[in-house]
Amino acid sequence: MRTILWLCNNPTPQASEAFGCGTFSVGGWMVWLSEEIGRSKENHLCLAFPSRQVSCVKKASMNNIDYFAIPNTAKNSWTYDCDYESRFEELIDMTSPDVIHIWGTEYQHSLALVNACKKKKVLNRCVVSIQGLVSVYTKYYLGNLSEKEKKSWTLRDIVKNNTLNIQKLHFQKRGEFETECLKSVCHVIGRTDWDKALTSQINPNAEYHFNNENLRTGFYENKWSINNCIPHRIFCSQAQYPIKGLDVLLKALPEIIKWYPDTKVVVGGAKIITGNAVKKTTYEEILLKSINKLHLNDHVEFVGMLDEGKMVEEYLKANIFVCPSAIENSPNSVGEAMLLGVPVIASNVGGTNCLLEHNKEGFLYQADADYMLAFYIKKLFASKDLALAFSKAARTHASKTHNREQNYKTLLEIYDEIENDGK
Repeated sequence: MRTILWLCNNPTPQASEAFGCGTFSVGGWMVWLSEEIGRSKENHLCLAFPSRQVSCVKKASMNNIDYFAIPNTAKNSWTYDCDYESRFEELIDMTSPDVIHIWGTEYQHSLALVNACKKKKVLNRCVVSIQGLVSVYTKYYLGNLSEKEKKSWTLRDIVKNNTLNIQKLHFQKRGEFETECLKSVCHVIGRTDWDKALTSQINPNAEYHFNNENLRTGFYENKWSINNCIPHRIFCSQAQYPIKGLDVLLKALPEIIKWYPDTKVVVGGAKIITGNAVKKTTYEEILLKSINKLHLNDHVEFVGMLDEGKMVEEYLKANIFVCPSAIENSPNSVGEAMLLGVPVIASNVGGTNCLLEHNKEGFLYQADADYMLAFYIKKLFASKDLALAFSKAARTHASKTHNREQNYKTLLEIYDEIENDGK
């Protein structure tokens, strides 16, 4: 039986359950895939994740999967912790993996496991999946903010030494760990022209394997209907920091409201309007000022952090889903909207155009062009036929991109190649 070791940024809900912790709304898109491997007679899955709740490597098992909590003693995400490496060496000794799969490069634990693989001489068994690339995201961290906004700050961020420019520097440092990680590995899994171009430039010797990504189960089980959605309701799934581009969508709103006065933008994430003013981040304050200046208080609603079921509900209620990010690889939020059939408008950045074909499955626009975003939203609001055409075409495309059985089959084939390479 082949042993596969995964390193994930966060525990899946099942991993949390195995350790007797409360479950979190993260890692849901990995659940089906991990359970399929767990049901396999040919493969044994060991799923590891960093944790601040343990002081040594801890193991728990459930449904034929072994879960490992790895002590996270790092002071922060932008300072490398060498102790991680010895923990991962211990993990490799405990699991004796035939394949080591690192999901994402965004955090220092990915580099630590790669370094541990070097020491244990099993680096040729290791593959890294590209999720985002913080080394590149750094360039876009401040998004499309004005020069004045980029230099602004709140008391909260000064006290925490966490202004926008400091946040960007933290991204830059994490990007250095990421680049070192990618330069070391022999195998990379990606899914867009964007991530292939960048990883091949960072490490031209690494073998690039293509494999699309699965989504959370609830998005396969539901379907958007134009008759059941709320007219002129726009959903935007997150807006925590400038890369996510909510400020651009806010700038587009006044033009939309001229024609559709009942327009409402619903945003997942922190409820910044009702939060404590002293605790607001600089970006939250920028958004709030924009909302007040543009008289958008009745048109913007922050619904807080949502679990999978509530996210599905918000997508289904929306007339349009908008992804206004300054940079993305292949945003799962766009894939989720397309799979449900929600009409999509997204900024044409990173690998997004590998998910969505402009003017056939949705609209793509230049990331800083709020006027084009307004134009496309009005165009979709004005035509049910266009919305339905986009919905149908997007669902057809997404059902292929996010075909769980095919993606699982492809992943096992990649594991076969890596296992043979590692012998």
